[in-house]
Amino acid sequence: HSLPRDTRNYIPYYLAATIIATNPKKYGFKIPKVTPFDYDEVVLEHSADLSVLARVAGISVKTIRKYNPELRQSASPADGPYLLKLPKNKKDHFITAWNSIPESERFAPQFLMHRVKYGESLWTISRKYGASIHDIASVNKIRNRHKIRVGTKLKVPVKSGNRVWGDGGNSGPSGHYKVVYKVKRGDTLGQIGEDYGSRASKIRRWNGLKYGTQLIYPGQKLVIWVKEG
Repeated sequence: HSLPRDTRNYIPYYLAATIIATNPKKYGFKIPKVTPFDYDEVVLEHSADLSVLARVAGISVKTIRKYNPELRQSASPADGPYLLKLPKNKKDHFITAWNSIPESERFAPQFLMHRVKYGESLWTISRKYGASIHDIASVNKIRNRHKIRVGTKLKVPVKSGNRVWGDGGNSGPSGHYKVVYKVKRGDTLGQIGEDYGSRASKIRRWNGLKYGTQLIYPGQKLVIWVKEG
């Protein structure tokens, strides 16, 4: 079978590059010496804004990305501890400054998905999750804050500071943080589970509720473990 013309044209280049790489000097190439980065490492337990990391370290976001090229987003990864590389002799300063700022200012916001229900407004949704109306409107590019459609899915930013995290045992599943939700009139376990990216069966298990025998009621407090990110 013949290869497409574009593919045929590329193959000689790859073969030539492979041959040259085995002995660059023979073919007139000089490989420059590259000095490896000399860096220190710091463990970040949760996701953090790159701008905050840069400010605390006393360097630029560009430098943060230079030492950690895998950081393509505006925050460090949310799935578990991350090993942050810093320029040499910046570690001690970083740790001291990092520990001096409130936890609520250290970490990047996480997002929950909320489906708008009849009678809800940005004000009631912001009160429910402890987020500001401005942040919800900004994240979802809402121009008219007084008009949102029923059924619309909204991303709600939630700060991750001061959270209680599960350890994989009785205190909750690993990688999840604890939310105490106060049941409102008209709520169902299915709707609550959907709002927090969980399921009714899990909420029943976390709160010791037996299927079909115990109903939820307004004012009741439910423990919900929400997956980070």
